[in-house]
This record gives sequence, C-alpha cells and structure tokens, in this order.
Amino acid sequence: MSGTAPTLARPWLAPEWRLIAYLWLCYLLNHADRQVVYTLFPALQREFGYSDGVVGLTGALFLWV
Repeated sequence: MSGTAPTLARPWLAPEWRLIAYLWLCYLLNHADRQVVYTLFPALQREFGYSDGVVGLTGALFLWV
C-alpha cells in the first residue's frame, strides 16, 4: 500500500456547477434585457415621435423598476 487516500473524481455537472451555470445564465439574461431597451430608442422616436427627454425618462424608469 502506498498510504495515500484515493481521490474521488467529481463530475463536471455536479450540483454545485449546475447552480453556478444557472446563476450565470440568469445574470447574462438580466444584463441583456437591460441593454435591449436602449437599441429600441431610435425606433420609438421614429414611430411614436418621442423626444429625447421622453426617451431618456423611459430608460431611467426602466432601470429604476
């Protein structure tokens, strides 16, 4: 006997890694959702005739909520 304890291989998709992957995906979607609204501002101004102030307030309200 060599005197060393055998090491147990932990699978890549252990519950801890699944949780980290899930939280990372939620974080990514949260930030993507926040950025998408800003790409819509030119279309909102064109379609509805919103002024820069209204669009700015819309962005601020979106972030506050």
